[in-house]
Amino acid sequence: CARLLREYAVEAGVDPAFRVLDEVASDARRREALDELVADLAERDPPEFAALAQLPGEDPAETLLDLWRAARESGRPFAEFLATPPGLPPRDEFLAAIREDVAQAVAVSGGAAKGSQEKVRSAQAALRAFPQGRAPCESLGAAVAALRGSFSLQVSAGVKPWLENVRNSCDALLGVLAEESLAPVRERVARAVTRIESLYEAAKGGGRELDFVDLERRAVALLESRPDVAASVRERWNEVLVDEFQDVNHSRRGSWISCALSADSSWSAIRSSRSTASAVPTWRCSRRTARRSWRRTCAAKSRWQRVFVPVPKCWAS
Repeated sequence: CARLLREYAVEAGVDPAFRVLDEVASDARRREALDELVADLAERDPPEFAALAQLPGEDPAETLLDLWRAARESGRPFAEFLATPPGLPPRDEFLAAIREDVAQAVAVSGGAAKGSQEKVRSAQAALRAFPQGRAPCESLGAAVAALRGSFSLQVSAGVKPWLENVRNSCDALLGVLAEESLAPVRERVARAVTRIESLYEAAKGGGRELDFVDLERRAVALLESRPDVAASVRERWNEVLVDEFQDVNHSRRGSWISCALSADSSWSAIRSSRSTASAVPTWRCSRRTARRSWRRTCAAKSRWQRVFVPVPKCWAS
């Protein structure tokens, strides 16, 4: 991507001598943008600031940053990404499935090993602890997460399919609850995410610095908007080898293949067997008053303590 953008810098609208930011440097720019947004909202628009403080999660600022990051990596317009997904199923559908599958697990566990029976009883007890009626997203989300973590899948063959169904339904239900929790502030989130993107681009010098997402987005945009560039790429490369294929953005994968390859060319991918987990840095704010105000606002509300799915997978599919 970097080679393509440097070669066609004018067409891509970037500085040909742009610097590629590593994760540490790009995180610093993200934090600058987020700090500026929070400080500005706290000073100029307290109602908007207070509303965003109701975002679910351990730290609303981190939730907002997660949403912005996922929106960027999706390759879709922010407004489209942040809109309510069409056909979002009701929570009752998953609750009924969970109850049915737990009941089935109980029914088949009679002749199972003692360990399997104990895990089924744990799931049954966690299900009984579910709040009744139309519970708030926070309390139901905590109960669903508790059920999901109440058992492992190291059980007998007859029990395992039912507990797998329970776990899958829990994951789907957490996604639905995350959507429900965002509904009251969705428009505010869209404005905030758009503002973070603008501040982030300014922090990077408007094309003088590019992160890894920028490289992919701008390269794909170049190939899609300039048929002459895409044709030149096809003529020069008949084979494409994609290393670390699991890190390629799924929504852009098809665009890359269609833009960069001709009908008679081929491509292959190498997946890494190594999985890495990166810790999300704690919230930092350049202005202490803004940070204290945000924390004070958040302290009064109940939170899911990161048991929910901040960005449902269906958003990025």
